[in-house]
Amino acid sequence: MAAAHGSGSIRTVAFTTPPNYAARLAHLLTLKGFKPLSAPTLIVQPTPSTVAALKPHISPPSLDLFSAVAFPSRTAVAAFSSAAADVPHPLLSPHGDHWVPVRVNAYETRWAGPGCAEKVVEKIEDGALDAIVFTSTAEVEGLLKSFKEFGLDWETAKRTCPKMLVAAHGPITAAGAQMLGVGVDLVSSQFGSFQGVVDALHTEILRLS
Repeated sequence: MAAAHGSGSIRTVAFTTPPNYAARLAHLLTLKGFKPLSAPTLIVQPTPSTVAALKPHISPPSLDLFSAVAFPSRTAVAAFSSAAADVPHPLLSPHGDHWVPVRVNAYETRWAGPGCAEKVVEKIEDGALDAIVFTSTAEVEGLLKSFKEFGLDWETAKRTCPKMLVAAHGPITAAGAQMLGVGVDLVSSQFGSFQGVVDALHTEILRLS
């Protein structure tokens, strides 16, 4: 296991990733010698209403109208599987030359609630948070919304815990954070997976040590 920095002490790194992706990021942070602090600000999951809305599209004969199904995420696959569980033989029959996209909202992304930033706020007030990782702009928005519930804003948080680094998973997340008034200290250049932002954070902390 790589040490988080030269002194050998463990650095605490918070991240706001939704629960269905949090374990992956926590594991990568642990491998680099960090102490991960999961504080999801978003919940991404299928709901009874989205599953119900999806079922008519994957039930015969409606499914015969489609030549392909595109899944933008693992959550979309899970939602499709859930909806198809009690549908008889959900098979695709390719046909036709001209594709017409049909969007179906298979899951919902919602704020995790007023208290979602509580663990982050506690660490900031103790001056004990070394870094925070954002993997989407919506996560940043959710964190700031929760901060207000605790009477905190980003500028105050940075003054209270000036050592806290902000890492963004890719340039789109970084740009979104900046637009919301959250300065970003480092951006992963390899953002095909969470490994890129973890490596970038590890390199920066080593540099500052």
